Amino acid sequence: MRHDLIYKLLVSILFALALSCPSLAAESTWPKMKEFDDSFIFDTKEEGIEFIKPLCDVDGTVRYVFSCGGGTDEYIDKHSNSTFIGPLGCRLSEGDKEVETSLLSEDDSAPWHSRGQYNFRSLLGDCGKYPEDGRLRHFRLRGFELTLSVTDIITTDRDQLVSFRMNVSLRRDDRITSKQAEQPGYLSPRNDCKTIKKGNEPRMCRYPDTGYIWEKCRD
Repeated sequence: MRHDLIYKLLVSILFALALSCPSLAAESTWPKMKEFDDSFIFDTKEEGIEFIKPLCDVDGTVRYVFSCGGGTDEYIDKHSNSTFIGPLGCRLSEGDKEVETSLLSEDDSAPWHSRGQYNFRSLLGDCGKYPEDGRLRHFRLRGFELTLSVTDIITTDRDQLVSFRMNVSLRRDDRITSKQAEQPGYLSPRNDCKTIKKGNEPRMCRYPDTGYIWEKCRD
């Protein structure tokens, strides 16, 4: 009986330590990625743009491909290897080639419904300042945080967007174990960017055993 009490006490202590120290609760088993900083210019006067960056682990093996594509529909259809939606869409593909799905999506939604999709309205005014849906967006997954930030914005006298710089950076964080991007903790602003709404949208998934119908994700 005494041994049972000691065992239960030890389990309780370890559980408390895990809760107070997340790094003990779950260490990432994903590849250790090489950190980086990069950027590209998006100019609305140009017909289109394509930015592709292989992401390597610390041993030099390509583990992911980060890519952004944008511009006119004609340019995207002709030059992009994947299905992008204008004016600018960014995605993260597993492996050394682009694919049409994106790890930046927080569920089974298409990449153009993820926070990797940009419209010009989301970069200006109150919408540009909206947390995780404006000029600054963080994507936490697989042992790292990928940050996209828009700077050096140039507009016309009528506040029409002319150009901007997209900054891309990666920082390792072994405590992040999510297979896809974690939810950011803020609801989509939709048509009201002045009111900041905290929370998470329902995650929707498709499963083979239900005929791939939309339902709330099971995990």
